[in-house]
Amino acid sequence: MKTTYHNKVDKEMFAELNAKAYTLTTPPIEKATQGELRNYLVRKIGFLYFAEFYGEG
Repeated sequence: MKTTYHNKVDKEMFAELNAKAYTLTTPPIEKATQGELRNYLVRKIGFLYFAEFYGEG
């Protein structure tokens, strides 16, 4: 599911990176802190997609 808040606030930065922010509905849990890894930034480079954790939000 796309997160509309992050995509609105960081619209210009995401356009430069060719990226969008997504929120997972059933996120994985980090073992060390028991925190939810809910938000991810997905970038498209050529025909490949890369996802990285985008923090709390």
